[in-house]
Parts: sequence; structure tokens; C-alpha cells
Amino acid sequence: CHYPSQKTYSRPLSECRVVPTLELKDMLLLRKGSSEFNPVDRVEIYGDKHALVQYPGKPKKYIFNMDSVEFFSPTSITDEPAFTYFRSVATARVSAAAAGDKKGMAENIDRQMGGLSLSPATALHAYCKGQHGKLESSGNFIFPFGLNESQLQAVEQAFLSQISVIEGPPGTGKTQTILNIIANILLQGKTVAVVSNNNSAVENVYEKLGSVPV
Repeated sequence: CHYPSQKTYSRPLSECRVVPTLELKDMLLLRKGSSEFNPVDRVEIYGDKHALVQYPGKPKKYIFNMDSVEFFSPTSITDEPAFTYFRSVATARVSAAAAGDKKGMAENIDRQMGGLSLSPATALHAYCKGQHGKLESSGNFIFPFGLNESQLQAVEQAFLSQISVIEGPPGTGKTQTILNIIANILLQGKTVAVVSNNNSAVENVYEKLGSVPV
């Protein structure tokens, strides 16, 4: 406490009353600059400036400045038909997989699905709910892999929508478009995951990215 007389006094928080105080339960914590959502049991926000956070199963509380964290209510996507279907497929693959590496991989996928973030800010939430969000784009793009008019539109739309689908017959430049999207993600200092059910497709993207200094 600071008084007009310039004197200061320290007291335990338990002996003080801060107004306004907001209490939240069962939330998700997101630190600024991070993409990882952490579940928290309880949050006490004091004066809209500081948050006292308690994590599940831990008695210790941690204090954060409110300008460094955000809190979100968990989503209910686990009840959505799309998510339920994906989870049932993952579980069935565990039962059908033979012992060895394939079974271990199937078990890992099933385990990961059980621990997925329930944040409404994720693309998974948008997909399961059928409601993708709009994004703000800087509009400043680079095209190190060349482009045509439709590819330009695809890159621009990818940075305006939470989920985008790029499709077309062979030879229409889908990989080229994806490479331009990845280049712009990296230019913004962000990270990107390239996944496919075909390892050669991922290797193709990797090799072509290496041919241009991004």
C-alpha cells in the first residue's frame, strides 16, 4: 500500500480486499506470444491488473500481469458429432492395430485426442462447430514461388479465414500456393506444421522450401 505521506506498508493478500475482484473457475490460460492453452482450476483477477492462478491438482498459486495473459472458457467440441466420430476412429485403430510400432502410434493418437485443448480459438473448434472465424490480415505478402491470379486470391484468403481449402486438378499449382502461404507465415515470425498421410508430399514441400532463402 502506498499513502500520500510516501509511506508504504506490506500486508498478506489474505488480509486485504481489492476492488474490483473477479473470480473465474475452470478456464484456459493463454500467455501472450504463445499458442498453448493451459487449463486452470481457479483465477482471481484483482483490479483488472493482476491474476492469481491455481492449476489443477496444485495448491500453489501463481501471479500474472493481466497484460501478459488471456483467459478463455473451454469449448464443448467433445460433444460434437465430428469430434465424436474422430475419437471413435482413433479408439478403433488402437483395437485393430497389431502389436509393435503401429499399435504404439495408434495409442499415442488416441491419447493425444483425449488431451486436446478445448479452446474456442482453435481451428479444431471451428471445424467441429462448422463456424470458422475471420482473421485480420496485414495484406503485405511475398510470393517467392511465383503465382497467378487464382493463387494470389488463395494466399490472401488463407490469411483472412481460420480454415481454408485449396483444391484443383494436378498441375494447377496447389503446392506452389501452399509454399507461398508457408513463406508468409515464416515472414511473420510464426510457426507452421506441414502434415500429410503421404510422407513424400511433406518431403516435396521441405525440399522446395529449401531452394528459396525464406
